[in-house]
Amino acid sequence: MRRIAMAACILVAACGTGALQAQALYICATSTGNSYQQIPCSAPARLVGTLLTSPEPQPTAEMLARRMKQAEQDRAESAFLAHQAGTDGTGLRPVRGAHRSSAARSRWYAARAGSRVADACGTARNDRKRVLQEVGLGRTLELMRRLDAAVWAACAH
Repeated sequence: MRRIAMAACILVAACGTGALQAQALYICATSTGNSYQQIPCSAPARLVGTLLTSPEPQPTAEMLARRMKQAEQDRAESAFLAHQAGTDGTGLRPVRGAHRSSAARSRWYAARAGSRVADACGTARNDRKRVLQEVGLGRTLELMRRLDAAVWAACAH
């Protein structure tokens, strides 16, 4: 009780100053753990302690400008690193053949290796795609290896 009275006195003294007003933070122990709140503890909880807090002062124009400059530098660095990693979506670092549709790849294989091989390759790829869509996120590494091996065997010349 002495702590609460002391905190209340400090709170009243801080409120009288005007500029920044301190606020009391009550630490209450309950059956589920401690809670931190702005009002005194309710009946089933018991007061463990109090803390006096004061709000941060409003940032100056210089502080805001510095924060904005830092945020812009952070965005530029993030964009640079995403570009370096190839995850920025610009397509400047494409994987070979990734820009072709599956139909275009099938036509390319047909022209290169003959229609029978291209048909088997396209069929294997379509089977792999169909199975992965059916399985969804329940796919396993063994399933992926088996499907990729079938595509590799059908598409290897």
